[in-house]
Amino acid sequence: MGLCNLTEKECSDFLIATAKDGGEKSPRAITVLRTQSTRSITRTVKIALIVTTNNTTLLDFLIEKCLDKDEELIFVGSEVNLQSDLEIDYFFFEAKIMAKKQG
Repeated sequence: MGLCNLTEKECSDFLIATAKDGGEKSPRAITVLRTQSTRSITRTVKIALIVTTNNTTLLDFLIEKCLDKDEELIFVGSEVNLQSDLEIDYFFFEAKIMAKKQG
């Protein structure tokens, strides 16, 4: 996976805006994982996009838009919330972004 020129916030904002363009009324995005190797100038960020359940059309739309984008923001999986009465899905995306400089 190549280096994403977007920031973590820009990745989240892109996913939310794209989900809205795809018909989702109130998507939310949260960062669920940040990893960085020692001596690396990049870090991998995993973002969960939270949407209504059973929305395969939206998922297809999001994957297509991510593939069309110059930066590498890729779909890596999904999960259905089975622990409550909420009907939501989590779509997980990953991007490699520049790590913040220390000091």
